[in-house]
Amino acid sequence: MYGKDTVLVLSGNYSTGLGVIRSLGESGHPVELVSAVKRNGSSRIASSSRYVVAGEEIMAAPMQEDGGRRLLDTVCRYVPVSGKKLLLPVDDFTTSVIDGNREALADHFRMPYVEDGGSIARLMDKSLQNRLAEEAGFMVPEGWTVRLDGEIGIPEKIVYPCFVKPLKSVLGEKGEMAVIHSREDLIRHLRQLQSACRDREVLVQEYLAIDQELDICGVCLGDCVIIPAVLKKRRIACFERGVTMVGEMVPLGSYGDELQQKAFDLLGSLGYHGLFDMEINLAGGKIWFGEINFRSGGPGYAYTLAGANLPGILASEFLSGGHEQSDEKVSMLGETFVYEKVAWEDYIHGLMTKAELRDVIGSADHRLLDRPDDPVPGKIFSRRIRLSEKKHKLLNLLRIEKRS
Repeated sequence: MYGKDTVLVLSGNYSTGLGVIRSLGESGHPVELVSAVKRNGSSRIASSSRYVVAGEEIMAAPMQEDGGRRLLDTVCRYVPVSGKKLLLPVDDFTTSVIDGNREALADHFRMPYVEDGGSIARLMDKSLQNRLAEEAGFMVPEGWTVRLDGEIGIPEKIVYPCFVKPLKSVLGEKGEMAVIHSREDLIRHLRQLQSACRDREVLVQEYLAIDQELDICGVCLGDCVIIPAVLKKRRIACFERGVTMVGEMVPLGSYGDELQQKAFDLLGSLGYHGLFDMEINLAGGKIWFGEINFRSGGPGYAYTLAGANLPGILASEFLSGGHEQSDEKVSMLGETFVYEKVAWEDYIHGLMTKAELRDVIGSADHRLLDRPDDPVPGKIFSRRIRLSEKKHKLLNLLRIEKRS
């Protein structure tokens, strides 16, 4: 099944990590997996993939003291006997830790990087991303930065409704994003964020009435940018705000030369080498920049299923010196992909009915989690999600009884 070099994958989110693991395995690379988790057993779905040959789970997360040190110490146990191994972090936390310890790891691992000694962590700053996106010609919502490490100061210029999100994703969670309709609600929300973690900033942005959201995954190799297609969001998760639940694979050219040129100009200006996931919004007849994640996106495995194995392309570039042009071609344009994890989460939290859940999963052309050629992760997920479903039903019954 294999025949190529082993890749060390670092993952916190099992679903994103699983897509990368499967992509690497399908391209002939066995995977060692280090999972940095908040709760014991969280990594079992990803680690049960047939492509994982070794690895371990550690308690290490952004808000945990010394989490970065524990992750780094664990990575050092996977130093190859000779040569260099590809080290591929697939979430913001592990990416930040590896980026901050690059010099200590450089003799043993090849890693995503920014040219001329630049920092991936610096590029994660959404204020910087917005400035660079404007320079590339994108429309960017007006934004204000608010610090949480002291008395919260609300800029008077903020227009309501507004949208709040972490300035750096590694120091926040999807659940912290919110549409805010008044100054009082904004103060209340920011105080809640402050109680979770004070040592950070948040971005308050102009709210857009979005007509269409796009997820663009690809590979950056400096000024060479590979974008095989665009995942047009057909349905978006509510519980895990903004995440693609159902997407349709469409050509990048579907949105004209303007989007294509701006995307290539922005990404090619960063000097970045690695996987990326970029969010674009269409609103009011204009193309608006959302954000860039310097890693694989949650629905990134859809590209592999469609024929363009992005982690496989990156591994070929880092380990073999290049890839074939045919590797960039997708063959499933117009077909839909469902991210079952977020669909189930919306159902369990009362944001869709059981009939809607069945329709969403059953009507998609392809599933990203439940795969017949790698069945164990899907089976474990199914068991866990049904236990969670029973738990939530019981809690709801207890709440009803308490109110009555």
